[in-house]
Amino acid sequence: MSRYASIVFEASYTTFIYYPRKTVSDRRRFIIVINAAAGNQKNEHLLECISRHIPTESLLKTDQLHPGPDFEQDVDRAIRDAAAEKAVLLIAGGDGTVNTFLGRMSVLNSTVGKTTLAIIPRGTFNYFARDHGIPTEANEAIINALEGVAQPVPLCWVNREPFCVSASLGVYPKIMKARERILAKTGRSRFAAVLTSIWVFLTNQKRSLISIEHGTQVRQMKTPLVVVTCSQTQIETFDMPEASHLDKGFMILFAMRGRTSIRMLFALLKSAFGGIRNVEEISYEPVQKLQITYPRIRRRKTIEVAVDGEIRRLQNPLIFRVEHEAAQVIVPAKSREDE
Repeated sequence: MSRYASIVFEASYTTFIYYPRKTVSDRRRFIIVINAAAGNQKNEHLLECISRHIPTESLLKTDQLHPGPDFEQDVDRAIRDAAAEKAVLLIAGGDGTVNTFLGRMSVLNSTVGKTTLAIIPRGTFNYFARDHGIPTEANEAIINALEGVAQPVPLCWVNREPFCVSASLGVYPKIMKARERILAKTGRSRFAAVLTSIWVFLTNQKRSLISIEHGTQVRQMKTPLVVVTCSQTQIETFDMPEASHLDKGFMILFAMRGRTSIRMLFALLKSAFGGIRNVEEISYEPVQKLQITYPRIRRRKTIEVAVDGEIRRLQNPLIFRVEHEAAQVIVPAKSREDE
């Protein structure tokens, strides 16, 4: 092959690689919604990042939402606007914000059509973003919104409440309340969150009788803590092969069964740092559909459930399920080496 022919081939190859990326970002338009209460970064910095990467002609609208009684209505309006404009809905917030938008998108799909979601993570843990490879740094997340690919994602439900990370019963809602009080004073510190969680677990937990039913199995146990998760990142330190079931549309149910607070705390620490398979105080199993009943609480009475950073009161019994392909989310495109 001549040197000239080689140069033509290389130029053609370069065009083949980068031309689709350019046209994707050129044709995407955005409606941006920022949860003003999420994260500890200043909104001015985020707006600078947005203006740096997204052309003015591609930016249809930017709104800031504040938690309150009208929050869900504001979310619905943003989803309807994005559907009407055929625009990407780019949201900035933590797992609770992401969960709210995914849940409302699932509900509105049949009436307004499917909307594509892009995410700028601004929470404490950002489990959903990390599960899907979405960068947690603002500039990189915005570039992903421009250059990534839309992919269907599942969403889990407990009764009528969605969750994209986990739903927890027992002592965990108390831990959340205490943690939020501490974080309001110290900022979004993971270290402070962990210390607060340990203290509340030691001083506030009590074992409750529950009935667990999935498939043909029914069993009762006393436990201070139940967690149902669909997040790979949340359990990545547990070294458990069952985590692979999360990619197949399963949730994983965890339940503690120790008798003393100290023993159960050591079980949690052991599972986090050394794997969970040999920890007798914690039972776990993959499930696709699940019912948890509190036999000593009359039916229809409400139970506190921590759902992706928010506390809800849901009726007894609690029914868990997975909705496959609930929404479209922009995730990083695979590199050529991964394809």
